[in-house]
Amino acid sequence: MSARTPAEILARDHEIREGTARLFERAMRDRRTPPLAALETLARALGAVYRDIARAHLDPAGCPCGWTPGEGDLRALIEALRNGARPAQPVLPSLQGMEPVGRA
Repeated sequence: MSARTPAEILARDHEIREGTARLFERAMRDRRTPPLAALETLARALGAVYRDIARAHLDPAGCPCGWTPGEGDLRALIEALRNGARPAQPVLPSLQGMEPVGRA
């Protein structure tokens, strides 16, 4: 199996983020669900998905991928949630896209 390219990783991340945003929008559609309540529901659902996947991977006859759940997994998920909620760092401009102002 070959390693994924950065573009493939970004595309996968974008697909997951878009799907999650659609679920959030659906939860908010009734106009009575507070945003944080919808996000907490999504977080519980993510935790339940992890639990189900971890349980399946603990079964000796389960998935042959070789992954096993680890002690630090939940801490890593919590940290990922924390990092995702932090304000995005400003993207530094690339020198390739800058317009020359003068000559040196």
